Amino acid sequence: MANDLPFLRDVAEEHGFGVVTDLDKPEAVAAAITTALADSGHYAELKCAAVEAGLRINWELEGKKLLDIYARLMKPAKQRCAA
Repeated sequence: MANDLPFLRDVAEEHGFGVVTDLDKPEAVAAAITTALADSGHYAELKCAAVEAGLRINWELEGKKLLDIYARLMKPAKQRCAA
């Protein structure tokens, strides 16, 4: 369950898991939960997709990217432009 923001929607759609909705509206949240859980086959697909996405989207992998960005930012401007 995620708030309906562009980035979160893109992630959910790209990886085929999750339900996006307006988390500020309790009736929208209830409807999204009901929809996700109503069909056991669909729910199983969401679970499998989430597990698979977790192998590709996790701190171990994404953290390395972030640390690389920090390392590049720490270099003097002259070195950053040459890279």
